[in-house]
Amino acid sequence: MVRTAVKAILFDLDETLILEKPVALRALERTGRRANDVAGVHAPELRDRVLDRAGELWRSTPAIDYCRRVGISSWEGLWCEFAGENEDLVWLREWAPTYRFEAWSQALNDMGVDDERLAQTLADDFVETRKGLFEYFPETIAILDELKGAFRLVLATNGASDLQRLKLETSGLAGYFDDVLVSGDVGFAKPHPHFFENALRLANTAPEQTLMVGDNLRKDVAGAQEAGIRGIWVNRRDREPGEIQPFAEIGNLLELRNFL
Repeated sequence: MVRTAVKAILFDLDETLILEKPVALRALERTGRRANDVAGVHAPELRDRVLDRAGELWRSTPAIDYCRRVGISSWEGLWCEFAGENEDLVWLREWAPTYRFEAWSQALNDMGVDDERLAQTLADDFVETRKGLFEYFPETIAILDELKGAFRLVLATNGASDLQRLKLETSGLAGYFDDVLVSGDVGFAKPHPHFFENALRLANTAPEQTLMVGDNLRKDVAGAQEAGIRGIWVNRRDREPGEIQPFAEIGNLLELRNFL
């Protein structure tokens, strides 16, 4: 059986092309060093407390169903602007300053520090610190350099539209992509079939001419394959696939060459 030639490649962003949570943790700890200077608070412990408190607050919001539907995490909420006129985005945008302050304030309180001014300073500092940090995987630029122009490249990522596009711009990767699809644009996150229908429309290719490359078996691979797209699993940590069988498994992005 002859394999249909690949014409388009859909790429996930977070933990596929760039690191997300490790960079967020680094930004939290870097911000927490100010609390150490002011109040003698251990920055790594404060980082963990902020994550815990942010998660609790996030899960209690009236907009949690929307956040889950489009894939916005609690730590992303600590610096996202929530641009847009969707009623959930408007609510989140208005709530965000309170959310950020409370996450840092409660974390400080957990460590015996009652200082609202410090909490507000840390909340504001984190936004700026996180905006200034990015890290892509060592092979990301090399593979995108090879693929650009030879295939239609579409970024297909979950999250808030403004935040994911900011990550793309900040990391310097925006110029590699012919189009960008963020779940916040369409109201459905991977693995929802509507997401992949929109991705194929942007790619202007048939499913059998398209690859989806991502680190998440359920969202990236299974979702794509249900839409008839071949899913390539980026498995950098040698995990077991379980019941989901990807079209292919790679340990780093350069191994994509074997399937093009």
